[in-house]
Amino acid sequence: MLFEAYRRLRAQEAQVLNYTWAIVLSFLSALLLKQKLKMKDIIALFLSFFGVLIVSTQGRFWEFQFDDSLGSLLAVSTSFVWAFYWILNMKDSLSAIQKILGNFLIGTLATSLYALVLGKLNYQGLFTAEASIGYGILGGIYVGIFEMGLTFLLWQKALEYSKSTASTANLIFLTPFLSLIFISIFLKEHIYPATLIGLVLIVLSNWWQKSSRAVKVSK
Repeated sequence: MLFEAYRRLRAQEAQVLNYTWAIVLSFLSALLLKQKLKMKDIIALFLSFFGVLIVSTQGRFWEFQFDDSLGSLLAVSTSFVWAFYWILNMKDSLSAIQKILGNFLIGTLATSLYALVLGKLNYQGLFTAEASIGYGILGGIYVGIFEMGLTFLLWQKALEYSKSTASTANLIFLTPFLSLIFISIFLKEHIYPATLIGLVLIVLSNWWQKSSRAVKVSK
């Protein structure tokens, strides 16, 4: 879902839309874990999705016309998948390394089975003469390290060594802005004003929601 969204959308759109997972996590936690959903959570949720609407429509939200509606839907849908995954992950007592090892083993088996079946159906899968196996393996290694593997472990260690989880967690709000800088430099994409406006709305709604909870915990 995420890679298809990457393929259909500009990089700046995909990364901003995918960032709504933190708000969706709070919303699903209230539904599935019976946690209390406050008015601030609801307002933050609507602000975040308004930011999504601005990014998806390039600022023309009143027209409600999307450059790629399926790509935008896929990018936002990944937030629900991730949020649901982390909620289930809370009930798992295994260590972080054991969890990620299990994830990659199952993912490798599932991907191999999918590629094998796809190759037999239309002869364009991974295990065919036409497939670029080398590029596929390199791409898989890159995604495995930077999308989940190394970054996941570094984040776990950061939380372990941190004296304040809230302070460390707030550093996540720097990442989307850094991403836009990298997208502009390396991908040579022009960053649209609507992208920045939507990103600010999403980040502020996330920060407002988290900061209000952090103050309550500190009290």
